Amino acid sequence: MKNICRWNAYQSQTIDFYYSNEIKTNIRYWWLTVCSPCLMSVRQELGLDVRPEYDFHQRNGRSEAEG
Repeated sequence: MKNICRWNAYQSQTIDFYYSNEIKTNIRYWWLTVCSPCLMSVRQELGLDVRPEYDFHQRNGRSEAEG
């Protein structure tokens, strides 16, 4: 169950994370894989799934959709 009353608890706080230097792509998006035990804890505290559908990542770009 989502814990909505805690959703602003980490606002303006710094959270450490590590990222891969390997750029990943699916042709439309480019991203770096991110790892952060702290983010896992925050998700759990907020009542969110600790293992989301998509792993933590930092999106760095998007190509224009083909028309």
